[in-house]
Amino acid sequence: MKELIACHECDLLLPYTALPPGTKACCPRCGYQLYSARHNSLERTLALNITGLLLYIPAMFLPIMSLEMLGQSQFDTVFAGIATLFAHDIWWAALLVLFCSMLAPLFKKLLLLYVLLGIKCTWSKPPLARAFSWYQHLDSWAMLEVYMLGVLVSVVKLIDLAAIQFGLGLVCFIALMICSMATGVVLDHHLIWHKLEQFPNQPKAAG
Repeated sequence: MKELIACHECDLLLPYTALPPGTKACCPRCGYQLYSARHNSLERTLALNITGLLLYIPAMFLPIMSLEMLGQSQFDTVFAGIATLFAHDIWWAALLVLFCSMLAPLFKKLLLLYVLLGIKCTWSKPPLARAFSWYQHLDSWAMLEVYMLGVLVSVVKLIDLAAIQFGLGLVCFIALMICSMATGVVLDHHLIWHKLEQFPNQPKAAG
């Protein structure tokens, strides 16, 4: 059975066709761009994803900035901010920030790494398909950009009240955010589903 794809604008069902790199497919009825073929999509996505994983620990646990007010200094990290919310019994906000800023981005990168390596090594299709489905569900929950916006708002409000110094954690966090955004641009969802569709349902027998 030929793989079908639905137009997001007019719901026309069309057969999926592998395209040459650098080209795109458009709906013949409404002209909406269905998908595009990016150059070395899987390899570039894998490289960006591994880079993001390497940046994750320093981005979350190194100081983002230090505040000096009335002779007292305080270093803030992403994890320390979540711990402070828990310490003040604002557990609902702490859990939300923990999931959206730390857990969801990490799970997304681990799931994508598993899927990309599975495609390279031709692992069994069902767990790879489930992992990529979970990755897509988590896509709307990983909100590094919202956390970055909160940091900028805090800096604007405190800049006249305290001496602020930015730390290495902020550089790593910005690099992590850029890697995550670049991964979303380079990643070809249709190509991954097309690759998985060609996989066997069971792993290859050794020997």
